[in-house]
Amino acid sequence: MICLLDTNILIGILREHKLIVLKYKQLTKKQQDKGITSYSIAELYEGVNRVESLKKMEAQLKLLEILLNDFERRNRIFSLTRKEVEKYAELKIALEKKGTPIPIIDLLIGTIAIVNNYKFITTDKKHFQNLKDIIPKFNIEYWI
Repeated sequence: MICLLDTNILIGILREHKLIVLKYKQLTKKQQDKGITSYSIAELYEGVNRVESLKKMEAQLKLLEILLNDFERRNRIFSLTRKEVEKYAELKIALEKKGTPIPIIDLLIGTIAIVNNYKFITTDKKHFQNLKDIIPKFNIEYWI
């Protein structure tokens, strides 16, 4: 099973958050198949470009390139397909009707995990619990 990593997991790796780095290493050691989305990549580059320290920015860009090259080499960078776009629209409307909308990028990423039955790994319980409430089979693991 593919583990789809949320942007905040990748941010944790870039910022060298000990628990996240440890859990990521454990996944790698188990040879667990990992993937990311193009939407997470966009968020990561935005975040790195906001870093004020040039030294920190360069270090994060270097690590980001290593991570992205690995995902690219293994064909594990995902974007929405037509099937996923249809599900995205359905989920967006369902969340709005329930009064629990989530940020669009989170919904795009979550939709990819839901449609493909990937295990989704995040630290963001607030937003993704709203999706789980609508799709109980949504397989989420929280790294808090």
